[in-house]
Amino acid sequence: MSIRSIIIFTGNREMYGAQTFRIYKHSDGYPTGVLPQLAQAIEKALTQCHLDTLRWKRIGGRESKPNAGQLTSLFIGECASVHGLGAILEGQSEKFTPKALGIQEDLEWIYIVDLNKRTVGVYGGGYTGKPPQHAYKQGVVDPLKYAESIRDEHQARERSKIESAISDLRFLGFTVLEKKKRKNKTKLKAVKA
Repeated sequence: MSIRSIIIFTGNREMYGAQTFRIYKHSDGYPTGVLPQLAQAIEKALTQCHLDTLRWKRIGGRESKPNAGQLTSLFIGECASVHGLGAILEGQSEKFTPKALGIQEDLEWIYIVDLNKRTVGVYGGGYTGKPPQHAYKQGVVDPLKYAESIRDEHQARERSKIESAISDLRFLGFTVLEKKKRKNKTKLKAVKA
């Protein structure tokens, strides 16, 4: 299914400073199509870094940590199939700003992986015809809401996949951001008797 999404990987890299990469995923951009692939890419990055750290530790090197370029490449690899790439590198910048989200107005989902904070933000949740900055400004959404938007007979399976991917991300040390609840700012007015 052509559920379009973008995935942003952003973070600092020791020698290169801040890096931000934008990936476009034309199909399967809903949470059950992206979150498991994110978890797999992050797991591979952590494994690569662990092996690199072991190799360089013998000569006094520093600990390797995942970086945005590495995760971008690994995620694109996770999306590859017999049908082709599945995801492509669409943009690159230094620091993340809303401008890094691009201008494409037919996106349904946006994922932002912040390596410095070790967070995954999920934005959007449906076609709006507005630029991605609009969904970003609205704030994160609960990826489990996706399961409620599909046919009843598929909801349990999709919910389970999303919960499993979130659990995997937590195990890998990443937090899936949750929408902050607003405090009730209703003021009580005194009533004159």
